[in-house]
Amino acid sequence: MSCCDHDCCEPPQTDNRYRRILWAALAVNLTMFGVELVASIIAGSVSLRADALDFLADTANYAVALAVVGLAL
Repeated sequence: MSCCDHDCCEPPQTDNRYRRILWAALAVNLTMFGVELVASIIAGSVSLRADALDFLADTANYAVALAVVGLAL
């Protein structure tokens, strides 16, 4: 009897709700990156620019999470 005679070899089902949440978080972070980048340029603030880069890093993390969710085992 092989392992594929059971349900264990079926690809895992991804929850579409989880993907939508990740997409929403990615969109919010990307929007905030843009807003803070523009505000930092207008205000000449290096602190705002650093915070904008933090939003960009968070956006990259969500993009990686979406890529991983899309992979099959």
